[in-house]
Amino acid sequence: MDAVDRPIGIFDSGFGGLSVARVIRARLPQENFIYAADCGHAPWGTRPDDYVRRRAEHLAHFLLSQNVKAIVVACHTASAVVGDDLAAQLPVPVIRIAPPVREALAASRVHCIGVMATSKTVTSKSYLQIKSEALSSYPNARIVDQGCPGLMECVERGELNTPATRNLIRRYLMPILEAGADRIVLGCTHYPFLTEILRQEIGNGVEIIDPAPIAAESLHRVLTEKRLFNSTAAAGRTIFYVDDLNPQRQHVLSALISREANARKLP
Repeated sequence: MDAVDRPIGIFDSGFGGLSVARVIRARLPQENFIYAADCGHAPWGTRPDDYVRRRAEHLAHFLLSQNVKAIVVACHTASAVVGDDLAAQLPVPVIRIAPPVREALAASRVHCIGVMATSKTVTSKSYLQIKSEALSSYPNARIVDQGCPGLMECVERGELNTPATRNLIRRYLMPILEAGADRIVLGCTHYPFLTEILRQEIGNGVEIIDPAPIAAESLHRVLTEKRLFNSTAAAGRTIFYVDDLNPQRQHVLSALISREANARKLP
């Protein structure tokens, strides 16, 4: 297989990265993708760095074994903990996702934004550097970091609009809204699947920012620079691999991305 016709790998701790995969699919409809979800070992956002590193490396090397031409780390926690190392070590381009804090501050009318993410992401060295650099450009601005334990698990179970999920969202939104933020950055790829409830709770005047389009543009730019676009104009396909696959996980995958999405067991 020619290098340009090889698939693009995408991985996440679970199904959250599907929110990135769907944006990338829309941006690059002719490409083929392999999506790897580490559901049986999730969540990563509450685990030690070594654990996240091992699992991320495992998925990255699985994707390499599938002859991918690029890898998208569709997980903020993994990008923060091991993204730089993967980019330096792997023989293919690695696209990392990160909360677009600087962009959100630049667009904020009140110079106050909120960031919803896993507890590990908002305390990671990578995120703290992103935050510091953003505040250096906007020294009078305020960033409200909100770790959201349990919210990722709601998405993994397919509980997108239950009382328990809504109660968690209300709790985590409270400090951000009380601070008067007018932008909320979703710093976990699971959270875009909760956008509808988030909009209902925050009302008008607060913008929700999904980093997925930025990741999609970064991938597009890399493929352009390295001339790796698929040589056919036909629509591409996506193969899904899921760790600890069972009927419930298949059901959630189908509900989140497509009824036609049939998963294979991740080796």
